[in-house]
Amino acid sequence: LQCHEAGNLQAALEVYTRMLARDPGDADAWHLSGLVAHQQGDHERAVERIEKAIELRPAASRFHFNLGNAFAGLDKHREAATCFQRSTELDAAHAPGWFNLGASLARLGAHGESAAALRRAFDLAPDLPGLRQALAQSLVNAAASGELPSNACDEASRLLENHWQLADDPTQARLLLSLALQESRQWTLAASHYEALIRALPDLEVAHNNLANCYNRLGRMADARDQYDEVLRLSPDNALAASGVVSCINYEDDATADRVFRAHVNWAQRFAAETANPAEHTNERIPGRRLKLAYVSPDLRRHPVSS
Repeated sequence: LQCHEAGNLQAALEVYTRMLARDPGDADAWHLSGLVAHQQGDHERAVERIEKAIELRPAASRFHFNLGNAFAGLDKHREAATCFQRSTELDAAHAPGWFNLGASLARLGAHGESAAALRRAFDLAPDLPGLRQALAQSLVNAAASGELPSNACDEASRLLENHWQLADDPTQARLLLSLALQESRQWTLAASHYEALIRALPDLEVAHNNLANCYNRLGRMADARDQYDEVLRLSPDNALAASGVVSCINYEDDATADRVFRAHVNWAQRFAAETANPAEHTNERIPGRRLKLAYVSPDLRRHPVSS
């Protein structure tokens, strides 16, 4: 153990190997030799050795926890989640078990379940590195997917509002806070954070794009268009940003019908072919048949449209 704790993994492995030669039923030696393999990047061997340890001592929660870590190293997140779940069943007070369970569930797209597991970890050890941001991210993702109500974003913003500066990556934490505020319809406050991010990092494309969306919601269409233009400066082939520019033109006081039409035609000529997803229709193709067409504004329910 002294070699292992000192970071001398090869020496520790040799000791564990001698222990197993003397006693093949030593569950701790199997577990620790598997842990060394995991730390050395040999995750498959780690799985084999820790599974052997679990055969010998199935109720050891840390064995299941480290088996989950080995599976995560193999990108087998479903198997990892199963191990972390078993680990927390055996030791419900082990915050890292809940944290890693939440992380695996997030990678599987189960954001609501991920948030629940991360909340358990947060209740036990709120200062675990990275936990606060991981929980906020799962809450935002779960609200976006409909797994949790939209007010989950309020919880996410409260988690980060006074703590984003302390994160390992403050820029990413502040971006997540800004998004949580944006999804909570706190567009003015979200915009202030995006503006600060842009002052520090002028080429941060996602901040320009999301700031444009906030300005759009606030009715600041000229400012929104400026931000979409910045996105296009950074990413000229961004069809959504180009669409945002076209959308803003509709709100300009001096926008003539001809100018609006030409803007849409220009967008279509540049982007329509690559973004189109034509549907298959089974109706008979009868020449001369009257067609009924419906146009839906992307701003449906935000304003009346008539011209």
